[in-house]
Amino acid sequence: MGFASRVLYLPVTKAASTSMKTMLGEAEERFAPPELPFMPMSTAYFADFVHSPEVHGLRPYRELPLKSKRMVLASPDWWRVTVVRDPYDRIVSSWQNRVVMLGAVLPAEIRSHLGFVFDGQGRIDVVASFDAFVRQLAAHRQTFFIDDHFRPQSRMIRPEMVSYTHLLRLEDPSSLDRFREDLSLRVGKTLQEASYNEGLGIRTSDVMTAPLAALVEDVYAEDFELFGYRSRTFPDQVVREPFSAEATKLALFLHDIVADREARRGARYALKELRSRVGG
Repeated sequence: MGFASRVLYLPVTKAASTSMKTMLGEAEERFAPPELPFMPMSTAYFADFVHSPEVHGLRPYRELPLKSKRMVLASPDWWRVTVVRDPYDRIVSSWQNRVVMLGAVLPAEIRSHLGFVFDGQGRIDVVASFDAFVRQLAAHRQTFFIDDHFRPQSRMIRPEMVSYTHLLRLEDPSSLDRFREDLSLRVGKTLQEASYNEGLGIRTSDVMTAPLAALVEDVYAEDFELFGYRSRTFPDQVVREPFSAEATKLALFLHDIVADREARRGARYALKELRSRVGG
């Protein structure tokens, strides 16, 4: 949250939270671009560094005294902001980011339900691997919900407790643009759009099938209902080329080195290589 801008932001993982924290940090003039080689953090790529208070410079709501918390939640002078995302797209993004790329940093309870499916040539089968993930998520949802990347959005932003002045939708870029323009006027400075591409370019249409969509709708029923998202039609089957042999090796290598905190610099390099080769 920012006191100069008078904005309380409640983040939803995989719903522009990195861009929003960058924007709000710059509005507060406290954003400090990370010096990557010297940051003592256990992450593998640039965007994760933005979530450090040392970088975004925002003050956590939980650190406020009770009187200030009440004021922020009720004052007409404060904006209360969040961004939500279509549940189908969010779970595909979470799977790419937290399972394919950084699965080794997930809690052990979740990792016990994860794994890749390989084709006859030893390559990661993207469609089958996503299928297996969604079925595990549906069967063990309470276990997966311990991680913000898989928890329902409604449980993170608590709309029954917070009266939002801005509820933005990631699939409507114009709403984020309008918010950035309004915030620029509010703080008297031009804020630039911040965009981070953390995925591997796997689209929802590449991996989502009708049976999986039904599971996603069940797991995230409260998000569909609360935020007015509608069911979408998907085919019974989809076909997508598996990862190349090289990309498969790099993905598995990335998992190995991410598991070792001493090898984080190598993880950033491996992820860069993985991104460049995933379509090969």
